[in-house]
Amino acid sequence: ALDCSALIRQVLYDLRSHFGFVVGGWNQAYQFDTLPEAAESVGDLKPGDLIFISGTYFDTKRTPKPHNMTHVEIYFPCEGG
Repeated sequence: ALDCSALIRQVLYDLRSHFGFVVGGWNQAYQFDTLPEAAESVGDLKPGDLIFISGTYFDTKRTPKPHNMTHVEIYFPCEGG
């Protein structure tokens, strides 16, 4: 099973000849730091862009992530919203 950041790494690796790069084997905060281009609004997103989600955990035993980054996903809009 792959978590969200492992899925992104695998996609980038599989399509490395298209993208021209790969990312290291770290989490979504590392990916955010590696690919720091930001969209100003949802309307600026293009299919295949990465969306990073930050938040805080309520479990104080968990180590906070850099930037409070908790998730990464690939933007694939569907027609009609």
